[in-house]
Amino acid sequence: MIYTSGIITDSSVEQSLKQLQDNKLQVVCEKLDLKEGDCLLDIGCGWGTLVMYAAKNYSCNATGCTLSVNQAAFGMERIKTNGVSADKARIICSDYRDLPAGKGAYNKIVSLEMAEVRVP
Repeated sequence: MIYTSGIITDSSVEQSLKQLQDNKLQVVCEKLDLKEGDCLLDIGCGWGTLVMYAAKNYSCNATGCTLSVNQAAFGMERIKTNGVSADKARIICSDYRDLPAGKGAYNKIVSLEMAEVRVP
């Protein structure tokens, strides 16, 4: 489950929505130049799809933050059922401004199609 568009990598081959979304996640991870040992922060991670995908496929340490308790719980369950250990990927229910991390805690930061609404 992801709130993002997919990417068609080969217009001569029919691809499922899941494949199109995985293509998008792969492109994002490649643009981030993710490598084993990188510490990724996904701000507004939603259901945690990018966090799980990055940890599983790029062996990075991935953290996502969302304001939704339900999304965080769903994301953590998905991480577990996909065989990714909790020490490699996690979803935190928190505002990104309140994350418990010091300077340099993350060397890759992404926000995949999240919009922030500011209320005066």
